[in-house]
Amino acid sequence: MPISTNHHDFREKVVAANDALFAEPVKLFFLKGQVADPGRANVQIDAVLRTNADKPETMEGGRSDDWLTNIAAGKAMLAIDRAAYDGPVPRKGDKVKALARKGTPFFEVLHVNDRDHVRLILSLGEA
Repeated sequence: MPISTNHHDFREKVVAANDALFAEPVKLFFLKGQVADPGRANVQIDAVLRTNADKPETMEGGRSDDWLTNIAAGKAMLAIDRAAYDGPVPRKGDKVKALARKGTPFFEVLHVNDRDHVRLILSLGEA
């Protein structure tokens, strides 16, 4: 196998190989004020979706411990290969539907990291 003279080419091949193993079909729903955004058409893509098991976390009320609460929040991350994706950049409030998962769950986009040069990273929460 010839050695790449450009490390960017090698990096894109590694990302593509990773996605070939771990990516799954998802649909991106682009919204504007909770309704479909007419300027950004919904797209179906393959991307790496990672979810964390819901773990109740205790928040303590400081030294006095005068309040305690449990929070169960589904957190997830969607990693989109920039080299393979030519759609609109997702925004906070958009939705992601996991098409291959039981019940086809929806997630809400909480944050978008569009500064990474390899992937668009979406931080997701339960929708």
